[in-house]
Amino acid sequence: MCTAAIRLCRLDHVYYGNRLADTRDCFDGELLVKYCSTPIDERANTGKQIMGEEACAVIIKWANDPNLKLSLFQKY
Repeated sequence: MCTAAIRLCRLDHVYYGNRLADTRDCFDGELLVKYCSTPIDERANTGKQIMGEEACAVIIKWANDPNLKLSLFQKY
């Protein structure tokens, strides 16, 4: 989600303190990456989608907004 927010905000530059590799001694970031890449229904604490059609309608409305000049996949 952080990466998506950075892209959507079209930040020119990001400042950060640590790389994932820098945190190995105090935090197992690889587990977080593995967890996030595991399908929701295969995780230990599964999720349940609710109001999927309504949520999709919101995204479609947002993506089709003529005032919206951002694109998550657009190179900037």
